[in-house]
Amino acid sequence: MTNTILATAVAPHPCDLIDASSQLTVLPAAVPELLSALSDDDLDFRELAQIIAKFPSIAARLIFLANSAWAAPVTEISSLETACAKLGLSMVKSVSISIAIAAPFDPAKCPAFRSDVFWSTALLVADAASLLARHSRLFREQGDGTVHTAALLHNLGLLWMADNLPEPTGAAFVKVCENPMLTLAEVLRDGCGADHAQVGGCLARAWGFPGLIETAMKHHLDYAYAGAHWEIAQLTGYAVTLVHELDTAIEALPEDLRLERLGIHSQQRDEAFEQLQDRAQRVREMVRALFG
Repeated sequence: MTNTILATAVAPHPCDLIDASSQLTVLPAAVPELLSALSDDDLDFRELAQIIAKFPSIAARLIFLANSAWAAPVTEISSLETACAKLGLSMVKSVSISIAIAAPFDPAKCPAFRSDVFWSTALLVADAASLLARHSRLFREQGDGTVHTAALLHNLGLLWMADNLPEPTGAAFVKVCENPMLTLAEVLRDGCGADHAQVGGCLARAWGFPGLIETAMKHHLDYAYAGAHWEIAQLTGYAVTLVHELDTAIEALPEDLRLERLGIHSQQRDEAFEQLQDRAQRVREMVRALFG
């Protein structure tokens, strides 16, 4: 009698795919240079325009945005420097990095993935992290641009998953929508073998991102993380929490040990949250104008 062994195919771990380079999304070669340049807090509009001029697709999108109904210019804007001045340094940096990073991905493979929600969340988390960091002595050595960039890229693993694992990632979105008590991270771990933070950490390492950015991407969901660059992990993680509270009718923000570790007081947190509330609708409208 012949023994029949039934073998069950086991899907490879997402990080194995990335580490083996079989599904490592290739970023444009100049992205590391762009990230480094845009982290400089001392850039003026002229210098910023000179850097972005090296990236025609980004320059074109910025001029488009500056001329859109969202920006409501008085006269037509045709100069990149004028577009930068109209949009503001922080917005130009955020949009430029977002466009550069988004270029090689195709999240349309995953219909449940909403690019407008993804990018508005990323931008608001970056804003929240920047606002909070100004109240913590732990970030005095890092410039605002560095903190902002790290927080902006925190969720990049989810973009990779929507592109490279569209079916299980889409199923995770649907499951969380049907049962809000579940978190996206836990459902992704069940369905894909890893959550977006774990995948983000693998991507950051494979792309050679600075350690601070890798930590924000990999550990922002880990409340207890205490390794290298723990400050940016705790800050980014709390910024995510703050953004999630924007659409809730919460009467008062709860106390959080992460803020205590960062040396940020409740009043300072509340001030940051009010500023974030003021910005939220405009950021979402901008994302729809840019990525819609």
